[in-house]
Amino acid sequence: MKQLFSVTISLIILTGICRAQDSLHIATPKTSTEKNKFYMPQQNSKEYYLEKQSKLNTTAWVLLGIGTAMGVTGTILYEHAAQANEWDQMGNEFGGVILMAAGGAMVITSVPIFIRAGYYKRKAMDISASLKIEPYQSGLAMKHYPAIGLSISL
Repeated sequence: MKQLFSVTISLIILTGICRAQDSLHIATPKTSTEKNKFYMPQQNSKEYYLEKQSKLNTTAWVLLGIGTAMGVTGTILYEHAAQANEWDQMGNEFGGVILMAAGGAMVITSVPIFIRAGYYKRKAMDISASLKIEPYQSGLAMKHYPAIGLSISL
């Protein structure tokens, strides 16, 4: 009964984490001092992609940690039930197998989320504005002019 309960709780947590939504457009307070001001980054901006990368990275680490813990717990339950070799322990053996499978699925699911987080980080780093002094040679004299640059990679 404990195994069924733990698997049910794990599946509820997994479905809550893996919902496909863009949570950056939900207005949330940025800091505790700005309770009445809501920060929503402009879409396709550097802040938007960095915040999205941060949330995906957190989700992936949570999935990896919980999946690893479930896999280890399932392995321990399975090994304990296999050593006891009694008919009463068959439920623990089955629960251990389910925990190992669910934990492995969570660990495997975290890999593409890490990859997507890296994609958003690279996309945020590609969007940049710069101001620098460019050298310019006119005749024999070397002059320096300010140059403004904007780089957007799609």
